[in-house]
Amino acid sequence: MLQSIHIQNYALIRQLDVDFASGFTVITGETGAGKSILLGAIGLLVGHRADHGVLLNEQQKCIIEGHFVLETNAFKKFFSENEIDFDGELIIRREISPGGKSRAFVNDTPVQLTVLKDLGDQIMNIHSQHETLLISGNRFQMQTLDSYCGNSALLAEYGDYFKKYIDCQHRISELTELIERRLSDADYFGFLFKELDQASLSAEELASLEQEQKMLMNAEKIGEGVFGSLQILSESDDNVQTALRRVEQHLQNASQYLPELSELAGRINQSLIEISDISDTLNRMSGKAEINPARLEKVNERLDEYSRLMHKHKVSEIKQLLLIKDEIDAKLEDNSNLEQKLEAEQKILDGLDKQLLQISTELDKKRRSAAPAFRDAILEILNNLGMPNALFEAALENTDTYKSDGTNSIRFMFTANKGEKLQDLGNVVSGGEMSRVMLAVKSMTAQRNMLPTIIFDEIDSGVSGLIAAKMGNILKKLSENHQVIAITHLPQIAARGEDHIHVEKNDAGEKMQTVLRQLDSDARVEVIARMISDEKMSDSALEMARQLLFN
Repeated sequence: MLQSIHIQNYALIRQLDVDFASGFTVITGETGAGKSILLGAIGLLVGHRADHGVLLNEQQKCIIEGHFVLETNAFKKFFSENEIDFDGELIIRREISPGGKSRAFVNDTPVQLTVLKDLGDQIMNIHSQHETLLISGNRFQMQTLDSYCGNSALLAEYGDYFKKYIDCQHRISELTELIERRLSDADYFGFLFKELDQASLSAEELASLEQEQKMLMNAEKIGEGVFGSLQILSESDDNVQTALRRVEQHLQNASQYLPELSELAGRINQSLIEISDISDTLNRMSGKAEINPARLEKVNERLDEYSRLMHKHKVSEIKQLLLIKDEIDAKLEDNSNLEQKLEAEQKILDGLDKQLLQISTELDKKRRSAAPAFRDAILEILNNLGMPNALFEAALENTDTYKSDGTNSIRFMFTANKGEKLQDLGNVVSGGEMSRVMLAVKSMTAQRNMLPTIIFDEIDSGVSGLIAAKMGNILKKLSENHQVIAITHLPQIAARGEDHIHVEKNDAGEKMQTVLRQLDSDARVEVIARMISDEKMSDSALEMARQLLFN
């Protein structure tokens, strides 16, 4: 149960501390006084999203802190799984900074909002005013029946498989689309690859061809260099070799008179050997100086093929062209891999389908089995709320597709009047009837799930008089096993509370502020009298208030 709440710098509240009783607490106050603000602060404690616009002073952070007492064994698993210390006392704190950043703490341990919301769903249910409108929606109706059936564990298991099923469907769709796209491109890419493969391209060949082209195009100049050099070195009458031999002979002849010349003669001899080798090499290379138009044409044709393919694929280097060839080859190879992946994903989907079918069948069985008792429980409460002729059914149908909560669709069928046919709930109920049906649903599901705390925000909308008194009795009865907090405008319900908090506006200071009073018996008489007589403190209103409170 919620023991207390501390609110600081939130909306119209500068600072506020409120204690709550364990039974039935009513909260009253004029419209706009701040009752919904208090409800919003409590909502932050159970995982509702924060808005930095709620800061009263935009330069300071907002702090909401709630103290709860819980049954230890019921929550031991949750706190263990989330590594949070727990010994029966629970402290939840939310902080909202001026910059809009929100932080959540459970027993001083920082937690993600999803963890806080999970905990909040287990410790409290808040019925907001707009939630009554949701009762005609399929999702709310199915959640209500599942809550009555105790299907939470089965739904969690189903939800895990359903998420995997949807993800698998998406992967299959993407693979199928990719395969179709690849198949449409297969002929084109196949042609490109065949063209590149048959061309037998290589960086080494291209470099060799470019060098050969340069040589063939300049054969005449090469010939001039080679043959001219041979003439000078060895072939002309006054060639270098003949001249050097004469030099060597002169030096040898003179060396008998000057021994140092013998060394120079030896060096000349070494030069003659080197020049002879150069001449031999030039003779062997003379073939490359041959002008060969036929070979040049073939080389040019091969180089043109390289150039054409590089231009076609918009690259300037052979390594880029070879990379493109490898990429095209990989694409063609990947088509086969994609088919294998698709087949594997389809097997996964088939397995998930079997799991979903099994669990959804079990959900359907449990829902249909519980529907009659669910109906009877609702009708019993409606009878106590002044609707003895009401008829109600939870009509279930099967669908052909998996949904997030199984394969059932549901419609709450209802009529308040004797002799009338059942119709869709949303089409036939008045505002007051809708409030009573919602209270019946909330009361019944709360009893089944043993939520520690239930909060009602004007569940009494559209009712008055005797029906309001009956609603008060239902809420009081509900508080025997739950902490019940009800925001109300009706004196009949306010009088049934064991604890009474009154919300007022205080216009002292620069800004209007919300203040709360926990009322004693005398103050309760006055507040309820004002609720009866529209703020006029008449003797008859005071007497009626006493009767409501003490009879």
